[in-house]
Amino acid sequence: MNAIKSLNLLVSFLLELMMLCLYSYWAYHSREIVVMRYLLAVLVPVAAVVLWGIWAAPKSKRRLKNPARSVFKLALLLLSAVLCFKAGQQSWAIWFGIVTLLNAGLAFALSQDY
Repeated sequence: MNAIKSLNLLVSFLLELMMLCLYSYWAYHSREIVVMRYLLAVLVPVAAVVLWGIWAAPKSKRRLKNPARSVFKLALLLLSAVLCFKAGQQSWAIWFGIVTLLNAGLAFALSQDY
């Protein structure tokens, strides 16, 4: 059982990194002005990191309590999938959304902090 929990935590971490990539991809493809593309491709993931750091990071003083934290994390992850879908990467978005939901469901089933 510990191996499954560890694997699920690894998948959670990889999903979080992929979320940042998807935010950047959407931001880059959402504007036509080149300067804005690069600026948003950096600023949108940074904003997600700041929000995550304030309300979801383990050592944050303002960390949300569950279930609000789990809803917050799931919302940020699924929002990146929706934005990726809007940016034209439908298959990536669908797979990301499915893996995110499976990961969250397994964490809940294992009574794992999500």
